[in-house]
Amino acid sequence: MSNKKPKTDAAGPDAPPQDVNRLMQQRLDKIQALRDAGTNPWPNDFQPDASSARVREENEALTPEALEQAFSGPTPTRYKLAGRVMANNFFGKAAFVRLQDREGRLQVYVRRDVVGEDSFDAYKTFDI
Repeated sequence: MSNKKPKTDAAGPDAPPQDVNRLMQQRLDKIQALRDAGTNPWPNDFQPDASSARVREENEALTPEALEQAFSGPTPTRYKLAGRVMANNFFGKAAFVRLQDREGRLQVYVRRDVVGEDSFDAYKTFDI
């Protein structure tokens, strides 16, 4: 007979069980909200034009003022990246997004006055 203790989940034996039904319902509600807005929840036609390494290489030497001008000036620089959102931090009219792709990680600063209110509101509904 073995004296090994039974395995427990990563949260530990005393952690309350998660309400899987509640989490699933939240995700289903988000999917339905996207569909109601006319958005495909799982689009597969996106074509990235850059990687995190390229964005970093092209911008790491810029001063904060030059970055501000490059990304929100009259002819803003735009990149299309594909990757995984690792974290979202919202601060009222702005957010920080940590994005990871095949070549590295970036932290992106998103401002409502730059991307527009509709885009920012839609972005706030996205899940990680």
